[in-house]
Amino acid sequence: MGLLGQTYASPQFMLDWAVGSGRFVEFIVKVFDDYNDKRLWDVFLHSETEQTFDEFKQALKDKRDSQTATPEQIGGIINASRQILARFNPKEGEPDA
Repeated sequence: MGLLGQTYASPQFMLDWAVGSGRFVEFIVKVFDDYNDKRLWDVFLHSETEQTFDEFKQALKDKRDSQTATPEQIGGIINASRQILARFNPKEGEPDA
């Protein structure tokens, strides 16, 4: 139960409750949001910023949202992926050198 076991004393009970109440997706999103906030808090504590935690979080979100790939970049990513997959040998399970 990994992540749930770290957060809840009885993760199976919480999952049963979330499924039974029709709030499974909401529950999982909340668990991941809390987990990400804890990780981000650790990064924030070690950063040298004058921002508040909420400002720090918002700045990262704004930066992430403003980064979009151009069609040319997407094409390059697809081509690079195809090259990697072309070297893959399913019988051996690893790319050919």
